[in-house]
Amino acid sequence: KDALDVGSFVHHAIEEHIAGRHPSFSGLTGKLLREARISYRSFLSWEREMRPEWIASELTIHHGRYYAGTLDALAKIGEDYYVIDFKTSKEVYSEYFLQLAMYREALKMPENRNVFQYLDWERKPCESTAPALFGYELCGIGVLRVPKDGAPAEWKTIDDLDEIREKTLAAMACIVLFYGEKSRRLKNNKMTAGKVAKLINQM
Repeated sequence: KDALDVGSFVHHAIEEHIAGRHPSFSGLTGKLLREARISYRSFLSWEREMRPEWIASELTIHHGRYYAGTLDALAKIGEDYYVIDFKTSKEVYSEYFLQLAMYREALKMPENRNVFQYLDWERKPCESTAPALFGYELCGIGVLRVPKDGAPAEWKTIDDLDEIREKTLAAMACIVLFYGEKSRRLKNNKMTAGKVAKLINQM
């Protein structure tokens, strides 16, 4: 529970920072407050080094009636655009990338067009495997781990999603079967994108 509390506060602090507001850790005390501040400072150090151009944060997207999720951030880093997930976990687990890949696929759906209405992305060529998002190209996915112990932030990316394409399609097929063929409700269902990603990754 403590880890979840710290993670939630750090996510919120990063969201506030990206939005140009001053983050607050009100509600945390003692060890949890120290850990949250350390994680946040780790994020700021990474930001100073990598100089991302933040496009948006906390974007809720969905893939038809099958699965939904909230993207932590979209950013341009260097010449590439990334779907980014922030983590305070002890390490970067491989299922994080599978879940991000599923969200990236969902971004291609017409129902998410509103996500891009206010974004002024530069049109640029990208690898042929990258999906075209309403005229823009999204090249990769990345996980930024901001440790609570003072260690430097860990930034891991996958630019060529062919590496995990088979698992991505398998995870999506499981969700389509679970929600579509079995007519189960999306809301309050245990078969979340994250859990399916973890399950498929273990195969």
